[in-house]
Amino acid sequence: MRPYLSRPFFAFCVLMFIFLPGHAQWSTNGTNVYYSNGNVGVGITAPVSKFQVYGGNAYLWGLNVGYGTGTAVISTDEGNKPLIFQLGGTEYARIHSNGYFGIGTNNPLGPLQVYGGNAYLWGLNIGYGTSTAVITTDVGNKPISFQLGGTEYARISANGNLLIGQTSQVNTAYKLDVAGTIRTQKMVVNSNGADFIFDSTYRLLSLPAIEKYINEHHHLPGVASARQMQEEGLEVSNSQTMLLSKVEELTLYIIQQNKEIEALKTELKTIKDEIKK
Repeated sequence: MRPYLSRPFFAFCVLMFIFLPGHAQWSTNGTNVYYSNGNVGVGITAPVSKFQVYGGNAYLWGLNVGYGTGTAVISTDEGNKPLIFQLGGTEYARIHSNGYFGIGTNNPLGPLQVYGGNAYLWGLNIGYGTSTAVITTDVGNKPISFQLGGTEYARISANGNLLIGQTSQVNTAYKLDVAGTIRTQKMVVNSNGADFIFDSTYRLLSLPAIEKYINEHHHLPGVASARQMQEEGLEVSNSQTMLLSKVEELTLYIIQQNKEIEALKTELKTIKDEIKK
């Protein structure tokens, strides 16, 4: 039969242990027992913090703080309960029971969700601004690269240009630079039009002058040469305006020639009438 220790006697033994020589730093305050000076170590004789457990894990009401095989471990004994991170009683983050990690939300919808602020990932800032979603970098001279399976398909360069299918530009004046074919159902380009061709002050070149220019330069006046188009490309708005102006000039030439033809018809009819008389 095990010897019976009364509660008063057990309490006396505890107090005697606390106040024995070598244990004078332990004190009581009502029902509380505390260590008044130095650090407390479990499994270690020279703890480096107020409380240090060495050679095992510390269990605090279902929370396990310790280490595994080469890793630090924070875990809970209950698989269906989340792990919550609080400051001053306010929750700021949690690991949900399904493994999802939420910051600023207690119900993350994916493996990582940040709510009410931005997420900084090694210089990359993903968040929101004034009514806009934002993806930025903290380093102004580094591009943002868009990759799939380790292969880059697009990037925003350090100067703000968007590159698709390439990682560098020959001409940085292009805000959008695509190395490949673009397909779209509709494209709208702002243009000033070419109504100035029909202004009364506009002067058409004579056809002999146009012929001379073509013989010398091998392209129409006001139209870029084939070599220039190949090297520099075509600015769509200016190109459309130029082509429209040539169509309108051609219309004026046709109208002018039609007047001359009508005049010749009238003159020919007059001559025929004179011959009949």
